[in-house]
Amino acid sequence: MQPGLREFIQQLQAHDDLVVIEKRVDPRDISALITSSTKAVLLQNVDEYEYPVIGGIARDADKVALALGCKPSEVAGKLLDATQHLIPTVTVTDAPLKEVIIPEDQVDLTAIPQVLQHLKDGGPYIGSGVQFANHPKWGRDAGMYRHMYRTVNTMGVDFNTPNDIRMFYSEAYEQGKPLEMAVAIGLHPIEMIAATAPLPVGSFEMELAGALRGEPVEMIRCETIDVEVPANAEIVLECEVLPTGWTTDEGRYGEFHGIFGDVKNNPVVRVKTITHRKDAIFHSLIMPVEVYGLSAPCHEFQALSILKAANFRPTAVRSPQGACTAFELLASLDHPKPGEGKAALLALLSIFPVKFAQVFDDDVDIFDDDQVRWARALRVQADKDTVIVTGVQAKHVDPSVRASGLPKGQLPTTAKLGIDATIPVGIPREAYERISYYNPGVDPEDYL
Repeated sequence: MQPGLREFIQQLQAHDDLVVIEKRVDPRDISALITSSTKAVLLQNVDEYEYPVIGGIARDADKVALALGCKPSEVAGKLLDATQHLIPTVTVTDAPLKEVIIPEDQVDLTAIPQVLQHLKDGGPYIGSGVQFANHPKWGRDAGMYRHMYRTVNTMGVDFNTPNDIRMFYSEAYEQGKPLEMAVAIGLHPIEMIAATAPLPVGSFEMELAGALRGEPVEMIRCETIDVEVPANAEIVLECEVLPTGWTTDEGRYGEFHGIFGDVKNNPVVRVKTITHRKDAIFHSLIMPVEVYGLSAPCHEFQALSILKAANFRPTAVRSPQGACTAFELLASLDHPKPGEGKAALLALLSIFPVKFAQVFDDDVDIFDDDQVRWARALRVQADKDTVIVTGVQAKHVDPSVRASGLPKGQLPTTAKLGIDATIPVGIPREAYERISYYNPGVDPEDYL
């Protein structure tokens, strides 16, 4: 069987990046235990549940790099290269995932350790699921959307953001039909990163996962719906998204941006069958810590891709955690020519859901916040070096877009700001020569 979550847990342990808790754990303590550690946390015994619980497996760049087999600085480039070498999936007929098959009349979502992650959540959530669905024209797709528990066999799905499976569902809803969708829980970070990657419509994210693995991802067909899922998954929920539209309240929820979101209206998902390994491990993805490690590489590789496609010669890109690895991008360019700074800004601002972009020369380390501020202070004139774009699609969880006041199902818009912090035209690079000191290698110890 292809390496999956449990093999990655072994890698984390080998790199001293895993905390294993053997004592019995109150389910109410799961989120605090996972978020309080910089390491991944494996809870072997959770009261009232048969599943061990793992969390924090992709919470930072080091863990993501470990999963991809590269250095943290190489993650965005590796993703970009993989998009050029997609590997089609293969189908297998048997996997440990099929060791236990729970039929529809026995489905009980309360048996899964989906917990109240945050103090004011509207209910227990599954945040680690990767969704799989098919479309007659666009083919197969994978994505990551959260689910709130509703009843023993139903849950909500957050379709308030533009994405491919939302589009698949919208078409099915207009036809009065349910959308078949599988939810795979307990995947290797490679499949999770690929599922969140911003690929063009019609591209199957598991082919990107194959390129990252260097071999085809093994898929297996579901029992009750015509959908395939990764065979190395721990748990799979086979579902139908009911054709009821955006009519059922969902939330509140502690969102990836670190604040409680509003109650929203979303479709309802009916779980038809559950399959899982006999010794399945449940991955509890707690917002916001783990989503940062998954989303930053995808935003950075998208920025790197668009800048390279436009021949802007990027030397580095950064999606800072302070902006939730979603709303801001920084990029440095190799000796940008006149006008390239603003042109690069327009390219970066086209990326969803980026609201702010900044572009610098390559003499600025964009991972050093003091250098970023230095360049803004000395290279920017607000009336000449800023770009504002209005009426652009927005992320609904941003309170400033006032999505709660929109009609049900309508997507919000926002304004975007770009700052060109490259060296202004007409000012020589030498004007920004950094100060240096005599005898920089002298050792103070020699004088003590």
